[in-house]
Amino acid sequence: LSGCGSGWRPLSRCAPRAQDTPQPPPERDLDMVELVWDSGQAATAKTASGASLTIGDPSGYSPTDLVALGAAADLMQAFLSASAAAGVPILGYMANATFQASHDERPPRLRVRSFVVGSGEVSERELEALADEAARTSQVTRLLGDRCEAEWDVRALHGA
Repeated sequence: LSGCGSGWRPLSRCAPRAQDTPQPPPERDLDMVELVWDSGQAATAKTASGASLTIGDPSGYSPTDLVALGAAADLMQAFLSASAAAGVPILGYMANATFQASHDERPPRLRVRSFVVGSGEVSERELEALADEAARTSQVTRLLGDRCEAEWDVRALHGA
């Protein structure tokens, strides 16, 4: 799926307008992670579900890698949830994220590029609407607000 960049186009910023911002249900528990750092400047991260991950040396995962991964994964999960709810078959998908550091007073930025192939049963316009919905509902990209830009390349594969 790489190399299909000719169709990239920004559909929306990750930050929705205030009136479009859905409110989380009040009974939802907060997600929690715990970090335990060692003397080698590495941390073991544990989630509430018990999953663990090493951050820093020697793992190779930096905190900025994890922000980029989290935003790309959450945005794609929001897209896949929206497409499943709409009954739209998705044949393939991938995403990448670029963390753009800033060394002055400007805040860092994140660009998430997603590529989605849907069945020919659905139009590219419908896939784009699902992408906009994902940008409005993804918790991580909403948290990042206008510091996050989502770009989508959506294709409908006719005859599939």
